[in-house]
Amino acid sequence: MVEGGANVINELLNTRYDDSNDFIVDSLIVTIGPTFLGQKGVEVSPASGVKLKDITWWTGCQDSVLCARLNEFHVTV
Repeated sequence: MVEGGANVINELLNTRYDDSNDFIVDSLIVTIGPTFLGQKGVEVSPASGVKLKDITWWTGCQDSVLCARLNEFHVTV
């Protein structure tokens, strides 16, 4: 488990094991708050597209949480 913001998520979604085609991340838990950060805010936008599966949402009083596993492949966009 790694806790971090958008920059950490982007790096992890682009990182592979040494000498392997496998990505080091196989699942995500992302908390989404009710605030738009504007043009200087951060975004999750990895270099390759990512397809999710087994998606579950939880909605609290203000935040929402996305839980999902990564599909077997990344889609190049």
